[in-house]
Amino acid sequence: MAKRRRLNPRPSRSSIPESNHDSTTTPPEISEDDTCPVCQLLLYRPVKTGCNHTLCQSCMATWAEVSLSHEMQIVDIDTDIEDQQSHQPFDAAEELEARCPMCRTQTTASLDQVRSQELQTKYPEAYTQRLAEGTPSDPDTTQTLQTLTLHIGNTHQLTTPTQPVDVSDPTPPNRHAWTFFLRPSNPHLLEEVHIHLQPTFRPARVIRTRPPFEVSRLGWGTFTVTAQILLKAGYSWVHAEAQDSPDGAEGGMLGVEWRLDFAGRGSMGRLRVRVR
Repeated sequence: MAKRRRLNPRPSRSSIPESNHDSTTTPPEISEDDTCPVCQLLLYRPVKTGCNHTLCQSCMATWAEVSLSHEMQIVDIDTDIEDQQSHQPFDAAEELEARCPMCRTQTTASLDQVRSQELQTKYPEAYTQRLAEGTPSDPDTTQTLQTLTLHIGNTHQLTTPTQPVDVSDPTPPNRHAWTFFLRPSNPHLLEEVHIHLQPTFRPARVIRTRPPFEVSRLGWGTFTVTAQILLKAGYSWVHAEAQDSPDGAEGGMLGVEWRLDFAGRGSMGRLRVRVR
């Protein structure tokens, strides 16, 4: 009689090692605290405002562009302009005053490097995707924005008339020595400045092609000086009142006005504008 072959017992289900059919891991869900309040995506290159809000650098830059106040602020004529001059490219809202999109407080923002590194470590896949999305290929979107600070004003000194006063002449004597000035934080961006005076002055239009952009006169009364600021080729003003320059450059000219101040030593205003 042939011996019956003994079969090996079927191993129990618990003894079979389970294979991992899904080799990928599910990316962690992005916390609400790590989401930009503007675009509702993972914070990318986060900036922190002075009012303690955090959002994407590009979102703050876009918001600052539409919310930037173009109103001139009067500052002390003795303000040290050199300390305020910056030629750095526009980076989010770095040192640029704009209203926070969350609380509408006038504030500035700066890049939060520590938070950026934390997000890259916490969400490597999502951050890589944001990196790819945040690298624009359109040349129009890669143009560098700069913040240009313009200090505009006039100095003043009361002088003694050098000629005898003609009592029959109703016009007051020219006793006010004044200098109108325009001091940009980056003069290398300017092609020239056209300064328009009252028609009684000769010449009534003065063109300055290099610093100092100023004109000095002796007169008897105040009036409004208009200055047309022309940028060099390839640059344009990011301003609602920008005009095409005489040579046809789109948005290449910006006009500003200043009322001469003969009280004391004069006065000065500060205007922050954007250049692309």
